[in-house]
Amino acid sequence: MISAIIKKFLFINIVFLLAVNTINAQENKFLSSGDSDPEATKLLKNVLDEIEAIKMYELKFGFSFSNPDGTGTEQNGTIRSSENKYRLELGDQLIIQDGNYVWYYLKDRNEVQINDLDENPANSLSPNYFLNFYQNEEYVYAITNEYTNKQGHKIVRIDFKPIGKFSEYKKIGIDLNINSNRPVSLLILNSDGSRMRFTDLNLKSIVSDKQDFIFDLSKYPGIRIEDLRLD
Repeated sequence: MISAIIKKFLFINIVFLLAVNTINAQENKFLSSGDSDPEATKLLKNVLDEIEAIKMYELKFGFSFSNPDGTGTEQNGTIRSSENKYRLELGDQLIIQDGNYVWYYLKDRNEVQINDLDENPANSLSPNYFLNFYQNEEYVYAITNEYTNKQGHKIVRIDFKPIGKFSEYKKIGIDLNINSNRPVSLLILNSDGSRMRFTDLNLKSIVSDKQDFIFDLSKYPGIRIEDLRLD
C-alpha cells in the first residue's frame, strides 16, 4: 500500500540537489571512498553534529518525484521526530512510527496498514541517514559548487556517487547552508532514471506533543485496518 518513494525518504530524513558539475568531471580520479573531498567531509560532519544535538525536531519540505517519461507528482510534507519515533504527513498519507510499529494511513481511503518496525536504516526517516553517507565506503563525494542564496548565505553543493555498479542510486546531491549548518535541498537520482527532489528544507528544534506519535484508531470512525504485523 505504501509507496517505496516514501520509504526512501527522506528525509527524511532529507540530503540534497544534483550538481551541474559532477564528480566525473573533476580532475581527480575518484575510485574509492578514500578519494573523497576532505573539505566536504568537514562540512558534512559539522551539519550532522548540529542535527544530532537536536533531541526533537520538525522538518518541513517540498517534495517532487518524476519518472523517466516525464510523469510525476509534487507535494509538501512535514516530519516530526523524537528519538526512535516519528510522524510524517505527505499529501494524503500519514505515517507514524510509535516505537513499536509503523502505521501507514491513507486519508482518502480511510485505511491504515500496521507493520513491524523496519530495521533497515535506509528506510528510516532521519536526515542523519543521508548525511552519514560520508562514512559509507560505498560512496565517493566532493564539493562541486558554491553560491550565495537570496538571503546572502553561502551554500555549498556536495555530490555523492556510488563506487559500485549496482547501487540503487545513480547520484545524490546535497546543498548545505554554511551559515546555519543546515541542509537546504536534496536530489536523489535513482538507477531506474526516476528522481526525487526535496526542497526548501526547514529544520528546527521543537517541543512536540506525545500524541503526535500515537495513531489513535478512535479518531477514525469506519476505518479499514490491514494488520501485517508478524507477532
